[in-house]
This record gives sequence, C-alpha cells and structure tokens, in this order.
Amino acid sequence: MSFGESNNKTLPIITKPPKKQQILLNSSENKNTPSKDYEGFRIAGLAFSILGVFLCPVTILGIVFSTISLYRINQNPRLKGKGLALADLIIGITMLAIITGAMPVSVALIL
Repeated sequence: MSFGESNNKTLPIITKPPKKQQILLNSSENKNTPSKDYEGFRIAGLAFSILGVFLCPVTILGIVFSTISLYRINQNPRLKGKGLALADLIIGITMLAIITGAMPVSVALIL
C-alpha cells in the first residue's frame, strides 16, 4: 500500500465494556471512588443535642436520633460516622443532665 491509498478495512466499534470491567465499575471494591455511606441520623442527633441548650425537649430528640444512628451503624458495617454518633449521644445526655439539674444533685451527693 502506498502513501495516499485508503485502507478499506474498518475497525469494529465496541459499545460495551467487557463483563469483567463492567463488574468492577459497578462494585464497591473499586478503589477510585470513595464510599460515601454516612449515617444521616448522626447529623440530626448533633443538631438537636446542641439545640437542647435552648429547648429541653429537643435534647431528647437528639439522644433518640443518636441512638438510632449508633444502632444502624452497628448493624451495617458499610456505614460510617460511629465516632460522631457517639459524641452526639454524649453531648445530648450531658445537655439533658445540665438542663434538668441532675449535675448539681450528683455533685452534692458526692461531696
């Protein structure tokens, strides 16, 4: 074939990736895409626990949401955010104790 002559052979067009690549793209084992499975109740628990400074009943909602979040994270190992959910629970219980006056009573009993 000399310069200027066209090649009549056409290359096949591949429209789908091979099955092995397709499985890798759909699986969660693909290391290029980070897993974003965060538990949503943990943010609600934090918000309600902090708002408990102003409204006591809202603190109870924060404790409930944090407990639900911890339960769901322990049931599903793919979910993340256990540390924040635990911190939300501690903040909520502490806020409730401060607001209801349980802290001064417990300090008085210790002294």
